[in-house]
Amino acid sequence: MILLPILSKRRIQCGLFCPLGALQSLTNKINIFEVRIDRDKCVDCGRCISLCPTFSLDEASIQQGRTLLSCTRCGKCMDHCPKGAISYHIKGTKLGVSAEKARALFLYPAFLFGMTLGGGMLSMAIWRLLKLVTTGSMF
Repeated sequence: MILLPILSKRRIQCGLFCPLGALQSLTNKINIFEVRIDRDKCVDCGRCISLCPTFSLDEASIQQGRTLLSCTRCGKCMDHCPKGAISYHIKGTKLGVSAEKARALFLYPAFLFGMTLGGGMLSMAIWRLLKLVTTGSMF
């Protein structure tokens, strides 16, 4: 598991062994959010390729202006791009929107979605803790 990403230059374990990684790779095709590379701004320095933690960028994907399916949209490539050529993008909209606006349009819905899923778990955890403190039994 440790050598596989090093040898293959991909986080294969996420797509093959982890159910959530495989599900994310499958849903990346229908997801409305994506990471796009503006080829007019890109100077082909390769910093994004070397810094991507999921190995979701290579020379071919940069030439196409897109990331690979394994992209988790962490934003590390955007933060380290010297020309600001990489940004979040909503499919169906034009490229060239300011990076801050695109990041906000991506992060707010992602945060709300995460809170919707995690909020139920958090409230149940608080309820169990309160029940444990008041009655001495979790169930």
